[in-house]
Amino acid sequence: MRGKRLYDAIDRLGAIDITIQVFRHISEGRDCLSGEGARRFGGRWNLPDSFPTLYTSLTLEGAVAELARLMRRQRRTLDELLPRRICEISADLTRVLDLTAPAARASVGLSDAALRRDSLASCQRVGQAAHQLGLEAILVPSATAISDNLVIFPLSILPESSLAVSLTYTWSIPPPSA
Repeated sequence: MRGKRLYDAIDRLGAIDITIQVFRHISEGRDCLSGEGARRFGGRWNLPDSFPTLYTSLTLEGAVAELARLMRRQRRTLDELLPRRICEISADLTRVLDLTAPAARASVGLSDAALRRDSLASCQRVGQAAHQLGLEAILVPSATAISDNLVIFPLSILPESSLAVSLTYTWSIPPPSA
């Protein structure tokens, strides 16, 4: 789905309020609330060189599963990606597009297969439209099927909404056993 039909479909779905704790993994030295890496390189819900995006999971297990998926896609090992920072973020948002229900996804032209495939174009179209419509985030099933994800657009955060880092810790390689 493209253009006006997609924008109209998103408008018909409306937006929900959400107050939740979410998790994300990032490279050591990165800001937990910066979506600059995704802005530069793109992701499932945003094109490269577009807009900052925070990719978060509703569970810690989901964030770890997303890291495992990243490893497979990049053909890298855990040792190559560690250390990682795990960020727990408190999100209180007032304009979130909820695509967790199959009917909601179908209304914007997304199938379950589209959420899991390596081709990102259909998800990126929805993300672009949601961002342009001023939505703060999209609540979606994860491509890993482990958890739902909250994809946050930091530039769209309204004054009455908030994001705050509540906890961070470093996940590093355990010392070799003696």
